[in-house]
Amino acid sequence: MSRYEVSFDEVFPAPRSKIFKFFGTHKKVGLIFGGQFDRIKDGEDATNPDGLGSVRRIKLPLPGPSFEETIITFQPETLIEYTVTRGSPITNHLGHIEFSDAANGGTRVKYTIGFEPRIPCTGLVIKGILAAGFKIGIPRVMKNLD
Repeated sequence: MSRYEVSFDEVFPAPRSKIFKFFGTHKKVGLIFGGQFDRIKDGEDATNPDGLGSVRRIKLPLPGPSFEETIITFQPETLIEYTVTRGSPITNHLGHIEFSDAANGGTRVKYTIGFEPRIPCTGLVIKGILAAGFKIGIPRVMKNLD
């Protein structure tokens, strides 16, 4: 199967600690895709239950079953990576979110999702849905930073 990738590279007008906290909180990151993101397993660090090893169940506003993602890398204010671990129409998935400082106290976020479709000929459709999620979701993130 072919591998697909969708990404965005955006500067948010807030310090890295604030932006990382937003993207590192399951409920808040759900604003990007408009779905319901619920933590179903706490991470390894009791002080950060949405961190490394945590699992979230995602129900998107599209027809279809929910699926689960597991946080596999969690480096505070630097990097979050996650993978689909249950119930998705994609395989060999990796979500990769990098955080770095930007001008005027802002934060640059480079967010990439790579995947292979389980069902042949659906990769471009899934890529389009993810790209639309980013396009619609980034303004929602900007509005909800406070």
